[in-house]
Amino acid sequence: MVDFHNKVLTAQLQQADAMIQKHKINIEVLTKNASGVADHPDMMKTVEDELNRIGHWEEIKSVIKKHFEFEGKRTLTE
Repeated sequence: MVDFHNKVLTAQLQQADAMIQKHKINIEVLTKNASGVADHPDMMKTVEDELNRIGHWEEIKSVIKKHFEFEGKRTLTE
């Protein structure tokens, strides 16, 4: 029988990690690539929005790790 509990929580953590990477890359492009600035006149607000998105995904990871037991959890916290 398939253990959906572990699969869903593991997939959610993987998605959160991927989204965090995506938003980190966006910040790097915005702050290190002058051509990216033209599309975002309020650079500070744009970077703040990206940081908020990272915070959103970090919060999801934190909630999963704090409130749920699942296979593979130990390797995530070690």
